[in-house]
Amino acid sequence: MNIFYLSSSTITSQKANSVQVMKICDAFSELGHNVVLFARKNNKDFNNDSNDIKKYYGIKNNIVVHLIKSSSIRFIGGLEYGHKVLKIIKALKIKPDLLYGRNLYALINCLHLNKPIIYESHTAPGIGKKTLEYYLFSKPQFKKLIVINQALFNYYKNNFKIFKKYPEKLCLAPDGAVINYNLINNNTNKTPVIGYAGSLYPGKGIETIIEIAKIMPEYIFKVAGGTQEQIKTFKRIKSDNVVLTGYITPSNIPEFLSGCNILLAPYSKEVYTENYKKNNIVNWMSPLKIFEYMASKKPIVASNLPAIKEILEDNKTALLVDYDSILDWKKAIVKLLCKPDFTKNLSENAFNEFLDKYTWSKRAEKVLENVQTKRLINSKSTTIKTIKQNSSKNTTHKNVISLENKINNQQTKLFSNDSLKEAKISYINNIDKPVILHIIGDLNVGGAERTISKIVPKLNNNQYTHKILTLFELGVLAKDLQKKGIEVKTLHLPRTILCLKSFLRIIKVIKSINPIIIQTWLYHSNNIINLVSPFINNIKIINNIRHDNTYEGSIKTKLSANFGAFISKIVDKPIVFCSESSKNTHLKKGYSNKNTVIIENGFVIPEINKKELKHKLKTKLNIPSDYKVAINVGRYCPEKDYPTLFKAIQILSKKYSKIIFVICGKGLEKSNKELSTLSEKLGIENNIFLLGHKSNIEDYIAGSDFLVSSSNSESFPNVIAEAMSLSTPCIATNTGDTANMIGDTGIIVEPKKPSDLANAMYNFLQFSENTINTLSNKAKERIRLKYTLEICVAKYSDLYKRILSDNSI
Repeated sequence: MNIFYLSSSTITSQKANSVQVMKICDAFSELGHNVVLFARKNNKDFNNDSNDIKKYYGIKNNIVVHLIKSSSIRFIGGLEYGHKVLKIIKALKIKPDLLYGRNLYALINCLHLNKPIIYESHTAPGIGKKTLEYYLFSKPQFKKLIVINQALFNYYKNNFKIFKKYPEKLCLAPDGAVINYNLINNNTNKTPVIGYAGSLYPGKGIETIIEIAKIMPEYIFKVAGGTQEQIKTFKRIKSDNVVLTGYITPSNIPEFLSGCNILLAPYSKEVYTENYKKNNIVNWMSPLKIFEYMASKKPIVASNLPAIKEILEDNKTALLVDYDSILDWKKAIVKLLCKPDFTKNLSENAFNEFLDKYTWSKRAEKVLENVQTKRLINSKSTTIKTIKQNSSKNTTHKNVISLENKINNQQTKLFSNDSLKEAKISYINNIDKPVILHIIGDLNVGGAERTISKIVPKLNNNQYTHKILTLFELGVLAKDLQKKGIEVKTLHLPRTILCLKSFLRIIKVIKSINPIIIQTWLYHSNNIINLVSPFINNIKIINNIRHDNTYEGSIKTKLSANFGAFISKIVDKPIVFCSESSKNTHLKKGYSNKNTVIIENGFVIPEINKKELKHKLKTKLNIPSDYKVAINVGRYCPEKDYPTLFKAIQILSKKYSKIIFVICGKGLEKSNKELSTLSEKLGIENNIFLLGHKSNIEDYIAGSDFLVSSSNSESFPNVIAEAMSLSTPCIATNTGDTANMIGDTGIIVEPKKPSDLANAMYNFLQFSENTINTLSNKAKERIRLKYTLEICVAKYSDLYKRILSDNSI
């Protein structure tokens, strides 16, 4: 659908309304629409180049921007602007399917284009504006009014008869924010930083912040925003611990927020958008900063005002205080600094609420609901074809003929909103949700397989149905996925070279499932599906690469990596890498760099009693209470480099004998002759327990003193992050993204150096209990800030939307 957004905003500017306009346009584009934006031109110190505009606002998708110069006088400038917008639209080759906007003059000027109109209002209108709105609302082209808070919703409902008669034409859609992936705390100082990001107009709270800072001199208060004149004014009256950074571009706001410990929104009972006191918006606002704060996963203290309480809940997603009680603001800040568990829950609740309700994508979907007629159904014939294809088996021929007759009676080729709604209601139970199909070799225990088992159930939502197809056998994780409602099928293909019959079977099964996206996992699946892609070219395909060092591993793995590099240049499918290291390695190998993205794995942080689990593990394995326990989790393969680990254990045991190594994973059983022989040869058979695969591996990891990894090739080792999430420090080799993941919470050594690994373990064993506890807590916190499952799922959801819109990432 071609959406023409008719904006009143000046682009580029420092005002929040321009940010709101650019972000919602970006969201429309992300949903697959062609977006053309009309805005006022800023002739001052801003570069109006389209790439610079995208960078300034942090825009991801393509938006065509027409900047128009018009008078600044309200009424005259509005008429001039509206006339110029219409003139440009008439001259364009591309024509709108929908006119959306906040500029009444432009929308009214464009009425005779006879296109559906959605109007968005952010304040209750004055007399002149109200008259124009009455006129617009009376026209058949008008389809919907978007408002940003409940008070504004109630105002329009009570003051315009049209919304009492047609309540579906009035839609409440609060503002939003983009997902802040930079959730790590960038505050390098020990002194807590209390932050604010927004304008410095009257009522926004800068005066309150200065007063709070005066009675809390031990903390730093950072304020981002304001014009040069405002900064000069407040610098004369501010406290010494208030830092005025000046205006920060929208694209850099997430980084600023990440450097703060607590975020403030101290609105007063009167809030204005300019320096003069006119048009108090306190009852009508839906502040962008609140949603940006929620997206940053930082604790929030905000004013206890009705418009704020629509978004935030006291003691659940924020602390709400009386705007004029400086002492209450201080108490709230101290409470957050002194109660880390409460603060963490508050931040996580706000972040989850944001993901669930307030992303720009969710807002875009809501405002376009029941309006995307052209995108959904383009003609009578395609409508009937779609319904016939997607209806359940008990849909009768009579039903389809009846609907066909109804369509024939329409005067236009497209459904009207009402008839589309009727068709959707009639067939809602017979139309399947679009399917995203995940294809992998098997679901036996491995890094990629465990990632699938965690994220697919979280992705399986009302928008898409996620299904899994294994090429070879089901695997032990399949049963758990099926219990969670995920359909898992297998082709039972041989692991030898596939014949033509196997490829034909793969194509047949894929077509029977009829997915809109196929996401392949690991080399074998990537290569096989890329080979058959010309025969399923109506389906979007995403490859997923989890390896790091393409020169390590079995001969079969190396050949698969080489073939993948060759075929990627031919089929050129989007590729998801799980780490920066993996991406760089494969690009050097020859993989296509045209369409790549990095999505790190995500992890759940469980609540555990580590002391109790340590006791249980030692009791279960009959380990003396004064012994230390180290754990290694993996599988028996060259990449895990068990010879290096065993040699390191031998070196360590000569200096520190009271330690047991618990080794778990597929192929790591006592029956493994190679490992058993090596352990006997090195004289360490009494220091290691080879336990094989364990379904409750989390209990083993949490019950250990530290985890050790000797891998010579890893991309994004899940087990490292899982151990950290369980407060178990890690000693690991420097492969893939391991060092970046561990940071300062463990010890990193170079691969294939047994003596270095042994020394690292020995040094760790000399740490005091307090030091180890500190490392444990820091490890868990690092995962919470950077690698949660919620962040991973949000990135995959974002990826699917972009793929469906333009097949690029």
